Amino acid sequence: MFGLKLKKRDEGKETTEKVEVATENASEPVGEEKEEIITAPVLSETETFVAPVTEKSLQQAEKEKPSKKVRTEFSRFADILNKDEDAIIEECKLFQIRNIMSRISKALVRRGTDAENTRTLVKNAIKSGLGEIAAAPAYLDNVSDAMKSGEELKVSAVVDFPFGESSFKVRFSEIKNSVKKGVDGILTVINTAALKKENAKILKKELKKTGKIKGVEKGAAVNAEDADADDIKQIFKLSEKSGIEYVALMFGSITEAELVAKMKEINAIKGKTPVKVMANVDDVDGVKTLISLGVSGIITPYADDIARELFKEFKIKSEKLL
Repeated sequence: MFGLKLKKRDEGKETTEKVEVATENASEPVGEEKEEIITAPVLSETETFVAPVTEKSLQQAEKEKPSKKVRTEFSRFADILNKDEDAIIEECKLFQIRNIMSRISKALVRRGTDAENTRTLVKNAIKSGLGEIAAAPAYLDNVSDAMKSGEELKVSAVVDFPFGESSFKVRFSEIKNSVKKGVDGILTVINTAALKKENAKILKKELKKTGKIKGVEKGAAVNAEDADADDIKQIFKLSEKSGIEYVALMFGSITEAELVAKMKEINAIKGKTPVKVMANVDDVDGVKTLISLGVSGIITPYADDIARELFKEFKIKSEKLL
């Protein structure tokens, strides 16, 4: 039952030994009780006595077993850095969380975010390793004021959100003003009507002018729900020829199944241009799905919630999000 095996006795029999009790008289007195003769099993020379195995004996043996801590690579790092092993493990987890968060941009494009909220947003972004803050031009000053000197946080301007209905003159003026404020990137929203074949020459000219801006990353965003397959082909084709470095596909209310189907369709025609998705992704499962579909970046207003979920899931204690 417990992996122990009792040895058989010689010839399958027990031997007994008579233990005699000495008396003063050689003959036993009549009428007196006989003294009991004790017999006990005698082991042969080849036998070993094995104690019976009980639950109690097993528990006792387990307690008496010398404890030996398993040494791991984390133990080695802890020794070298003179740190607790648990702290090393948490740092490794935090590194991977920041690896995930580096693919995510915080969308700051709707009204209602004041200066105080922006300061909280920036602090959380730095702690979680957020890829960037993608803000409408109206929020750029607040973001800049919230950042301390020396802090590294990428900031991009989202121009003409959400419909891309401004004239190119107005749109390009916003682009230039944003660049002057020191942004790291420009994401310009393109109206779906501009993607039609009859407007291709005009759009190509506008994208080329934007693509020539130096020192910033350039992206073009389109409403993927309104755009058909030909529109999607057009934006990728024109982007490749105009110095636009990525295309952001905007989704509103869409189920995961619909999104997966749409992204598979887009992946079949996108060519080599990297794709980002701008949508209301609010949990880690959504991020996982998009990464599995080959998306290079996710722009969402719920970046803080995703970071909190990751910190909670992996029990990060060294950093606290606000």
